[in-house]
Amino acid sequence: MVKKNVYVKTVKSVKKHRDGEEKMIQLHRKDKKSKISVQDIRDIVAGIEKKNPDGRYMIRAMNIDKMWTFKGYDGELNIEDFEEYLANKVRDISKFSMFSQMQIYILQ
Repeated sequence: MVKKNVYVKTVKSVKKHRDGEEKMIQLHRKDKKSKISVQDIRDIVAGIEKKNPDGRYMIRAMNIDKMWTFKGYDGELNIEDFEEYLANKVRDISKFSMFSQMQIYILQ
């Protein structure tokens, strides 16, 4: 379960669309030396889905390599493809499995 007051949440942008608005929220740990783990992402998404099961949102996270998209607006959370990709590309996946920040895009 996600512990409260561990993350700093910042609304980075709000874009108006014809059908509503898109809000981008960025998360990072208060202790910047700590990183967000794959399990943390799963827990955060589970919390979002519990609060708003019909919501449309996209989940992205930045590791040492690049920004990864784990869930599209209409898709399911898919971390397994990321883990499988890393297992086939690098020897030590632990370096790539920690994220400095996470972005949540919410369509309302």
